[in-house]
Amino acid sequence: ESDNQYTSVHRTSARDPVVVSKRIALFEEALRPKGFIRIHQSFLVNRKHIRQYLRGEGGEVILSNGKNLPVSRRQKPGFLDELDGI
Repeated sequence: ESDNQYTSVHRTSARDPVVVSKRIALFEEALRPKGFIRIHQSFLVNRKHIRQYLRGEGGEVILSNGKNLPVSRRQKPGFLDELDGI
């Protein structure tokens, strides 16, 4: 999850996120080959944890931890292409 110059890394094995002073784009570059998808300017998710996609203007995803995250209109086409591979 991006917040300007910082990225919060949420892990399934820990309750609290780790906050890192790096932009989310650096994580996207490193994690894309490992199955992570950019769904929004602020969110990069592991596609293994996407449980459902709810259609809408951009739509939203429901993750395995129950959180709902928005999919931006800009990221939607690439996101849907990635989902076809699941």
